[in-house]
Amino acid sequence: MENTRYKILLIEDNELDQMAFKRFVDDNAIPYDCAIAGSVSEARDALDCDRFNIIIADHSLGDGTAFDILASAKDTPIIVVTGAMRKQP
Repeated sequence: MENTRYKILLIEDNELDQMAFKRFVDDNAIPYDCAIAGSVSEARDALDCDRFNIIIADHSLGDGTAFDILASAKDTPIIVVTGAMRKQP
């Protein structure tokens, strides 16, 4: 059996969402090595220093949007996500 581990960069400015993603990966023994950037500037720094197999980015970040990291991502696939808050009746 192959022991491939994938390097993922999660770009998410919400600490609860960061913890939930890490918990999901850890609890399910998913073979991901996950780095977390909390902003566009942190993501750019991470992408300057390392290569990732995939990027998962929240659309709205405190210092920009996921689209602001496209040039830094080069050939890395990006999944852009967002949460929609809905008021409960």
